[in-house]
Amino acid sequence: MEESMFKNMLSNNLKKYRQNQKLKAIEVANSLNLSQSTISQYELGNRYPDLYTLYQLCKLYQITPNNLFNISNDLFMIEDINLLINKLSTLSENDLEKIELTINLIKAFKKNNL
Repeated sequence: MEESMFKNMLSNNLKKYRQNQKLKAIEVANSLNLSQSTISQYELGNRYPDLYTLYQLCKLYQITPNNLFNISNDLFMIEDINLLINKLSTLSENDLEKIELTINLIKAFKKNNL
């Protein structure tokens, strides 16, 4: 992604998540001890918040930085799955059978709502 697209995405998301919380720019500014103009500049893409301000905005908007930057948790899951596959490939047949039995037990519990 080009830098300009990235910055545009950030400014759009800052506005979107503020509006999702039904907050006015002045309310956000007051919460963070910033000027309304600063918040507007962030949302217009004319200026960008520092890391601590991003952290405060995420807390205020009840989101994670991943939301602000459109980072899918799927990206992280792929890495986790690859690690799991690597670990599973080192297990013995006996260990794999135990895991399969455990998975089948979990499925049975879920099916019967236990």
